[in-house]
Amino acid sequence: MKRLRCLGWALVVTAFALLLVRTFFFGVYNVDSPSMEPTLHGSPTDGDWLLVAYGDGAGLERYDLVVLLPPGESEPFVKRVVGLPGESVALRSGDLWIDGALVSPSLESCPLIPIFDGERSDLQREFRLGPLWERAGEGWRMDARGVDAGANAGLMYMRRSLEDGYYDPGGRFVAGAVTVADSAVECSVEVETPGFVVRLGLSEQGDTFEAALSTGEGPDARLALLRKNAAGLEVLAERDLLFPAGRRSLRLANLNDRLLFWLDDRLLLDVPYAGNHLHPTDLVKAGTSMPTDRVYLGGSAGSAVFHGIRVLRDLHYTPRGSRPLEEPLQLGPGEIFVLGDNSRQSEDGRDWGPTELSTVIGRPLGILWPPGRQRLFSRPGAESGAVSAQEVSGESAEKTPNGVETPPE
Repeated sequence: MKRLRCLGWALVVTAFALLLVRTFFFGVYNVDSPSMEPTLHGSPTDGDWLLVAYGDGAGLERYDLVVLLPPGESEPFVKRVVGLPGESVALRSGDLWIDGALVSPSLESCPLIPIFDGERSDLQREFRLGPLWERAGEGWRMDARGVDAGANAGLMYMRRSLEDGYYDPGGRFVAGAVTVADSAVECSVEVETPGFVVRLGLSEQGDTFEAALSTGEGPDARLALLRKNAAGLEVLAERDLLFPAGRRSLRLANLNDRLLFWLDDRLLLDVPYAGNHLHPTDLVKAGTSMPTDRVYLGGSAGSAVFHGIRVLRDLHYTPRGSRPLEEPLQLGPGEIFVLGDNSRQSEDGRDWGPTELSTVIGRPLGILWPPGRQRLFSRPGAESGAVSAQEVSGESAEKTPNGVETPPE
């Protein structure tokens, strides 16, 4: 009896402690709108349930998620902090500008959003493949042993435009409506013949950016990051690297006037460039990009098998609402600026302006429910291990891969 009584008191104390934690330290919040898709799934019936740490907004960092309850609102909502107290904020061409400078996103807290996934969508419908491509199990083999290095016959091109779409939690693609500027392409490659040149390409406005990876007889390879436009060909960076036999994962991204390249999930190069050239057909200087052929991949001078092909995009902020913010908005010492990741369907700072820190209820720590979507959120932070343009050998600026053709406009 004494043991049962002790157990009963233990359960009462535990329940009381949980109630105190729930009341004073943590809460739960249901996401019922699509304003943060695909970061958070919002729906009145099956939206994500968040674990929220209560707080007054002290110590917030850019790209943190916050739960807010502004005056006059009966229900809280969740947004992303993009502007901090005392900063000036502007939105131009989908990008965030802080204090007059273009700001790069944190890829830890704001991962790139897939808009094509070869495991979810039909690659043959989404990409234009030439006769050199054939199905090889779960991948695609490209046999270009008769194609000169740098020639375009061994490339596949994405047919559709790059827009602000996303995949929902069920894997269904939700089509976008606004053209995005910044994108990435990734895949894994298994080189079958020495000397094969792997090529990944992205275009924005009048520029085409390419990662050209030239393999050799052994594990040594040469990587070049290129920019091609009406003015000619520019080598942004070059470096030697190890490229052992087997399947290797590659990613090329063009984000906020920076070109980045990953090998096996390690960021190898992060190279800034000075803005984009206008496309020759952009006579009104609107900064538009061509609707198709903005993403390509493939190679030449050998054969290889490509797997896991994906195209991704950056967060893109649309100029809607009463404050499109083409002109900077100055924040006060107790103010932040918040936006929704699903920019077209988000009511946020573009509608009401600055947000008082006093309206912050807390910061979401992760998704509690439903099963399968549970995860913890990362705080903003810089990735490490990249080599900047200044660290690349000075001789690289004078070298050009042999015979690289500019892809068709």
